[in-house]
Amino acid sequence: MDNLKSLFDKKEYDLVIKLTRSSSDVDDLFYCLSAYLSLNKIDDALTLIKEKKDVLKTRLPMLMRTHIELLCLAQKFDEAYDTIKEYENMPYFSQEGEETLKSLPHIVREYERNFYKPHDISEDDLIKFLMSKDSNTVVGALDALRDKDITPYLIYINKILIDFPKQSIRSFALLLLVQKELNKVVKFNHMGKIIEVNPKELKAPFVDQEFADLSNKLVEVYKDSSLSMNALQILSTYLIYIYPEEVDYNDSKLIESLRIVTSEYLKQHYVSEHSVECEELVNDINHALEDF
Repeated sequence: MDNLKSLFDKKEYDLVIKLTRSSSDVDDLFYCLSAYLSLNKIDDALTLIKEKKDVLKTRLPMLMRTHIELLCLAQKFDEAYDTIKEYENMPYFSQEGEETLKSLPHIVREYERNFYKPHDISEDDLIKFLMSKDSNTVVGALDALRDKDITPYLIYINKILIDFPKQSIRSFALLLLVQKELNKVVKFNHMGKIIEVNPKELKAPFVDQEFADLSNKLVEVYKDSSLSMNALQILSTYLIYIYPEEVDYNDSKLIESLRIVTSEYLKQHYVSEHSVECEELVNDINHALEDF
């Protein structure tokens, strides 16, 4: 191990790879991955993960993050999201693993944002990305418009608002118009029903005091920081999904439903005394998470 560290520090990356590529030791293999990364041999690193996954997954949190980062560096964003789903279906590993797993979509999204920076995209490419059938490509294009004049792109955004299959992407498009304070009535496909809204008159989610108060209440009621943090993230996802609908932050069923859903997500055993009363809201939240 010390010899490998010394070789790595001396930037003898090819030698490190030669010494570790066929190893069955998890430390050796992570040195090999780091050497590939240092040489910008991303595809070779991904091949190593595929071949040695059974060994590498003994350090699952590190593997998950490394794997997703490598896929993002290769600009394989769709595969990154699919891989996250595969990791989500694996048996419970540890609390650290659950926390890492929860962070992975944010890592991919950040790479996408950097990839789709406005100055890197021509107007023609931006239009092409907006008209893509791939959810992640469309989200990246919408994000690229945050610092641009959206007027030339409104016809394409309007099409997303009505026709894009996923509700969450339609919501992201509407939220962009809210951020831009577009003072114009637009049609929006909300849960399969076409409604008319004026983005300038809509309230953005997460900005009111009630949301902040609920965040504090979750910590107080659950008495578990991990549970409350994940519950708040799940609520945020749900709020985006149902936007511009809002939730009743004072409804006791909301806190209990979030606890039921989050406990299941974290694979924690929790039996609620109010499962019947919360069943409809729990189903709605789960549907939003599955369809997001």
